[in-house]
Amino acid sequence: MGFHGRGTVHGFRAGASTLLNEMGFHPDWIERQLAHDERNKVRAAYNHAQYLPERRRMMQQWADSRIAYGSNAGFKRRDKPASALGCGSNTGIFTRISEERESK
Repeated sequence: MGFHGRGTVHGFRAGASTLLNEMGFHPDWIERQLAHDERNKVRAAYNHAQYLPERRRMMQQWADSRIAYGSNAGFKRRDKPASALGCGSNTGIFTRISEERESK
């Protein structure tokens, strides 16, 4: 999922596309979420759907699956503002459980 062992945006997008398809989501929703243009020119000329409600549900299920994966991999959600890390929002951050134990 990257280039020479390093994670890349393209690798992340490819992994997300693969997993969302395996989770059974409609390909149109996935392609629109990835901001891909319709290759069929006739369809592109007539179909301007954004699928926003469907994409919101899809991305929430994606987030839930990543949280579950992180929990199983030794991560847990910490209710700490991301702004403390310079991220500028109040989303929670994840920390490795082992790192937290070491700090105690």
